[in-house]
Amino acid sequence: MKNTAALMVGLAYPAVVFEGHDLAREALELEAEMNLLQLQARMSLVMAGRRPAEAEQLAPVFGVVDAAGDVASVVHDEMGLPAAFAATLPAAVEPIARIELVADSPYTDRTLGASNVETDTGVRVFAVHRDDDWLSNPTRETTLRAGDVLLATRTRAGAGRLAD
Repeated sequence: MKNTAALMVGLAYPAVVFEGHDLAREALELEAEMNLLQLQARMSLVMAGRRPAEAEQLAPVFGVVDAAGDVASVVHDEMGLPAAFAATLPAAVEPIARIELVADSPYTDRTLGASNVETDTGVRVFAVHRDDDWLSNPTRETTLRAGDVLLATRTRAGAGRLAD
């Protein structure tokens, strides 16, 4: 849950700064997944006969998830930000690329390490969304598949090279 919450925050904030609708959609999908995990965690605590005070220890994680979902909704639902608020957002936020890997990509069916993605493209893949699963912090041994959605920090030029 902690990694998923961190990933949501990592997607939601740049989605607002860069008006990234795809990033916002990914964050909202993660929010739905986290809602299910929250329910399962609460049920587990009840089934284990634990006290409500122990369940309250999870409240900060749940709050972060809800807040990240709200931030992503600003972009996804096209609410827009007041100009004064947008001006206060730091310009130093790292751009994030959302790249859908196609079957004929030179990176498909190769590991991140063997394909030298970071060296060749200038992007660092920090998460892979595959079907209904998320791989956060993929390693050099992570094999990329057609249809994977890669989330990466990048230079603006770097993301195009990976997407090509």
